Amino acid sequence: MQLAVEHICFVVKDLEEAMERYRSVWGVEFERVFWSDQPKGTFRGKDEHYSGRLAFFRTGGVHYELVQPGEGMSIWREVLEAKGECFHHIGIFVPDLGTEVAAYAEKGIGVIQTGESEHVKFAYMDTEKPTGVIIEILQNK
Repeated sequence: MQLAVEHICFVVKDLEEAMERYRSVWGVEFERVFWSDQPKGTFRGKDEHYSGRLAFFRTGGVHYELVQPGEGMSIWREVLEAKGECFHHIGIFVPDLGTEVAAYAEKGIGVIQTGESEHVKFAYMDTEKPTGVIIEILQNK
C-alpha cells in the first residue's frame, strides 16, 4: 500500500471566505480553484451525482486542499454536517487504483466515495475507524 502524502484536505462551508482566512493567516497563494462535478460518482455504494468547489495551495512538497460541498450527497457534505469545518482527509497517488482498492478490501476496508475527472480517478477509503483518518487514493489517467 502506498502512503506518500500528496495533499491534505479541509472541508469548509464557504470556500471564498475560507481562502481569505488562509491568505490572511498564512499568506498563501492559491494555485487552482475550480468546481468538481461528479455525474457518475458513487457515495456509500450508490450512484450519486455530487459536486464540490475545490481550492489548492502548496507549501513544501505537499498540496493543501479546501473543499466546499456543492450539490448531492458526498463525504464532504456528510463530514461538514456532522463536524463543521475541519480536517477531512489525506490524498495519496497510486499507480493502480483498482489494485489499491482490492488491497484495502482484503483488510475489510471499503470505499466511501468515488469519482473522476479528465486527469484522475479517485476513491475515498473507509479508514477512519482503524486509523483515525480518511484516505483518498488517486490515480492519474
